[in-house]
Amino acid sequence: MNRKLPRLILILLIVALAFALLACSPSGEEPNVPPVNDDGGNVVNPNDPSSSQAINKSQIFQEIKEGLVNAGTRIDETITGTRYVDSSYTLVANSVNIGVEYQANYDLSNDQDSEIMVRIFDYNEEENTAFVYYVNNTLYLQFGDKYVKMADFGGTSTFKLFYETITKLDMEQTLFSVNFENNIESMSSFAETQNI
Repeated sequence: MNRKLPRLILILLIVALAFALLACSPSGEEPNVPPVNDDGGNVVNPNDPSSSQAINKSQIFQEIKEGLVNAGTRIDETITGTRYVDSSYTLVANSVNIGVEYQANYDLSNDQDSEIMVRIFDYNEEENTAFVYYVNNTLYLQFGDKYVKMADFGGTSTFKLFYETITKLDMEQTLFSVNFENNIESMSSFAETQNI
């Protein structure tokens, strides 16, 4: 499977989120925020320009990185039980308009007991392009109008390759990777100013 596809989907997801944030931001007028207590117990009115404090952008990026590290560590430390994942991605480029839905119940002690569903939906044609569902050691596949059922697939020699490949669609391995964390931290150098 092409390793660039998950990265492309991640980049498109981040760009879409950035546009959504910009589109939803208020234009021109300042929001009326209620007064809050600061760390010293004093009441601070955020609407008062004299009480505003500068926020250090590099500190924000560092805290985001630490959050990613902590979440990745917590996921890595969980070795028993099950873990649920639900991810949806939409890719729109020229005439391509597809949605990728990924859901999984990972059995952390035995991969064969996991349940995984991947659906690639073509919004232009309004139909599934591909559908993959693995449950109870059985693999169900749909590609267009072709359906395949593979009973006892969990016991075959190709299951490990299937499992490693299909779980690449789970973006947590990318989001909580050291490279992604370093990219987040390096964004602070591109900030126009160090303070907001």
